[in-house]
This record gives sequence, structure tokens and C-alpha cells, in this order.
Amino acid sequence: MGKHIICEKPLAVTAAEIKGMIDVCKSSNVLFMDGTMFMHLDRTKRVVEAKKQLGKIRKVVSSFCFCGDENFHKNDIRTKKDCDALGALGDLGWYSVKVSMPSMHS
Repeated sequence: MGKHIICEKPLAVTAAEIKGMIDVCKSSNVLFMDGTMFMHLDRTKRVVEAKKQLGKIRKVVSSFCFCGDENFHKNDIRTKKDCDALGALGDLGWYSVKVSMPSMHS
């Protein structure tokens, strides 16, 4: 007890699960932190500053891709629904989701 939590993606499958985690952390007086690494890079801070100069963002276009061989598609956890409920979106697509979030642009 008493140790702060730093969590990488995906945090949970549903918003209710995340709320439960946050509630437990609050009641235990520990921090629950997002460890998505690119959010803490200087480059990301510069993007946020540039956004402030541009004004309201109306559209964000983002992509994240990689090459996977036959073995990857057959055996990787991201391709098996029973192993990772969010699949590739929860693992790799998270970067595109995160950069599109309003908090990224405040």
C-alpha cells in the first residue's frame, strides 16, 4: 500500500474500470499517472505550444503503422481477442487516440 501507480496503455477496457482504479487510488491517497511516454517529450510540449499560437483545432489526422509478418498475425497478443480485449487499437492505435484527445491541445 501507499505506492503511486504509473500505467501505460491500455489502462483498461472500459471507462468504468478506469474510474474504479482512480477511485481506489484516491481513497488510498496515491497518484494514478498516465505513462504514455511521448506525452512527456520536449517535442510534444513544442506541438502543444504551437497549437496555442494556431488557435482552435478542428481536425486531427494521425496514423501509426508497422509491418508484421505471418508469424505476428498468427501469434501476437494484439491479434487475439481473447488475450487483449482492445487488440491493436488498445496497443498501437492508442498513440493516434491520445494525440487526438482535447487535453493534448489545452
